[in-house]
Amino acid sequence: FAMAPPPPVEMDAATKAMFDILTQNMTQMRLANEE
Repeated sequence: FAMAPPPPVEMDAATKAMFDILTQNMTQMRLANEE
């Protein structure tokens, strides 16, 4: 699964927060799959 590109600077806080949560969820899923 290709990582999404970093969000643009002009992205608003709410969208950035959702992006950060999505990234954390993908990282946790990937770590869980490796165990």
